[in-house]
Amino acid sequence: MRYTCVYTVALNSTGKPDAALLVLQGAHNRFPGNTDILGALVAFHREAGNADAAATYAKKLQALTSGR
Repeated sequence: MRYTCVYTVALNSTGKPDAALLVLQGAHNRFPGNTDILGALVAFHREAGNADAAATYAKKLQALTSGR
């Protein structure tokens, strides 16, 4: 999991945000309860100007972390 997040940060940092989002989405599909992946999806979508997508993932993240 950690390597996926590191890889997507590298993709995003080298000017490939769309590729980073695709990798993150695939990871989220496999591990929907992973808060690191959800947090990255929120941040990357927000950075890309995708407010609706960022809000959707933020709600999922909040639902997972509100019980802690």
